[in-house]
Amino acid sequence: MSVLSKSQRGPALAGVLIALFLALFLVVPVLNVIYVAFQDAGTGAFTIINFADFFSSSLFRESFYNSVYVSGMSVVIASLIALPLSYFTTRFNFS
Repeated sequence: MSVLSKSQRGPALAGVLIALFLALFLVVPVLNVIYVAFQDAGTGAFTIINFADFFSSSLFRESFYNSVYVSGMSVVIASLIALPLSYFTTRFNFS
């Protein structure tokens, strides 16, 4: 006896295909970047020297802080726009 009925197999298959697509094109590349970040270029051994090199360079350090600043300000601005809009859409009936 099958666990899923015939009418449920289509959406279940679609969900599995979407999960495989996301894993293939999103999760695998991110895991690969993390793996390579902790790997020595010459020997392939586990190391954190890449991060030490990154933060010892003033150019990379400044770029990192600018990226954190821009992402933080984006969160603040998006929240300032989204919170009032969400309040008004739930408080008032627009139909």
